[in-house]
Amino acid sequence: MKPIDFPLYLITDRTQTAGRPLLDVLRAALAGGVRAVQLRDKDLPDGEYVELARALRVLTREFGALLFINRRVDVALAVGADGVHLGAASAPVAEVRRRCGRAMLIGYSSHGLAEARQAVRDGADFITFGPVFATPSKAAYGEPLGCEVLQRAVEALPVPVFALGGVKPENLPAVRKAGCSHIALISAVSAAPDPCRATRELLANLGNPLPTAVHHELRINSYGHYLRRRFDCRISKVNVDAGFTCPNRDGSKGTGGCIYCNNVSFSPKDTQPVIPLEEQLSAGMAYHRHRLGSEKFIVYFQKYTNTYASADVLADLYRRALAHPDVIGISVGTRPDSLTDGALELLTEIARDHYVCLELGLQSRDDAILARINRGHTVDDFCTAVKRAAGRNFDICAHLIHGFPGERREDFLKSADLIASLPIDSVKLHQLHAVEGTELAAMYRRGEFVPLTLEKYVAAAADFLERLPAHVTIQRLYGSAPLAICVAPRWGLKNNQMWFAVVNELRRRGTWQGYRVG
Repeated sequence: MKPIDFPLYLITDRTQTAGRPLLDVLRAALAGGVRAVQLRDKDLPDGEYVELARALRVLTREFGALLFINRRVDVALAVGADGVHLGAASAPVAEVRRRCGRAMLIGYSSHGLAEARQAVRDGADFITFGPVFATPSKAAYGEPLGCEVLQRAVEALPVPVFALGGVKPENLPAVRKAGCSHIALISAVSAAPDPCRATRELLANLGNPLPTAVHHELRINSYGHYLRRRFDCRISKVNVDAGFTCPNRDGSKGTGGCIYCNNVSFSPKDTQPVIPLEEQLSAGMAYHRHRLGSEKFIVYFQKYTNTYASADVLADLYRRALAHPDVIGISVGTRPDSLTDGALELLTEIARDHYVCLELGLQSRDDAILARINRGHTVDDFCTAVKRAAGRNFDICAHLIHGFPGERREDFLKSADLIASLPIDSVKLHQLHAVEGTELAAMYRRGEFVPLTLEKYVAAAADFLERLPAHVTIQRLYGSAPLAICVAPRWGLKNNQMWFAVVNELRRRGTWQGYRVG
């Protein structure tokens, strides 16, 4: 299925072309940048309608644009259209979706939020919502809905919402202020003296909806691209095991660790504390040079709590890692309750000459969940640690997990609001998965933990990214474990496969990271 990545949706009406042939007007509009056309003109006799649809199919293909047919699923299928546009008087969305599967895009014209919600539940890919402003073509639908109602629809619906009805250049700022970056219209283009110029001006005023930090193809602000922009070369992170333990295991905070934690699940075989740090570095860098062509490296102190030692011990380990000429910096994973003043001052000192990223495990924004998973700290501990670490010239990364027992999707999505309220530079997110040797695996076998399905996780990750500010870089979207110890879920995906599953979901929706940020 093609993505909803067009900001302007042109609807045909041969009575509003100022006496010019419809195809001439549409050709000019397509030359100006229109990339989606809906054939409406439903008063035409069947034969003429099908003939016009075929001509439009040829024309839109010439410009690489999508063609939608209003209501007539039979015509859409006959001419090979990209989609069909439905409404209250057409065949039901669910029926059309069953008939056409996912091969055909479905738009739906809605005049209220409840109606739009139902259309989306039934399978609509996008909504035209209006009339937003007064317009003769929508007079039968009563008073205009206005931009406040439009904003509520944009915020409530998980698919692109196109402002429809009376949209013109002069009211476009109000549409954008309502958080809407998609418009559907007729006369503002078709009746314009120069449809090509009118289209270009509308698109220019609408603006490029993707924020500068967001990669145009990936639709997210990926950490890899951030590093490449910052250092102008290919950077890889090399994991090392420096022999740390965790205060949630040694008794100072608790015992047993978090219910999901088995560090073997994310530790490469060459990162073991019995192997000298320098040998771990050498093996990791050789791997990334061969596999990815990496030129420089960030040493990632990953396993357990990597600030849980004296400042002298930390200084020795960190500076040994930084001694290699191809290492540009360090990334230090730790707990928010294990960040001493001495550790912070050491990282601040290192950051004067090297790249530093401090990675803090939050996992959940719900204190009740943190208690149930034996995390040993609170959300307030995390917020305090972030504020203490802010302003020290190093990056701060937050770790989150989705899918804990008892966690509701809407509560998880509020994590994006928490991240947005704090000076956090990047995020790591992955699904909760059970591995051998953990309490979570035992809970799974007792039926107390039901993993998310792949489809639900991908949808939730996309929802989360839409709510996350565009300036926050994304370091991870998936947690994998060796199949030999992975209990559930056993999706068997590689990291890049999950990345593209989420990216493709954003493309399908026509959205991007930060899309729903006010």
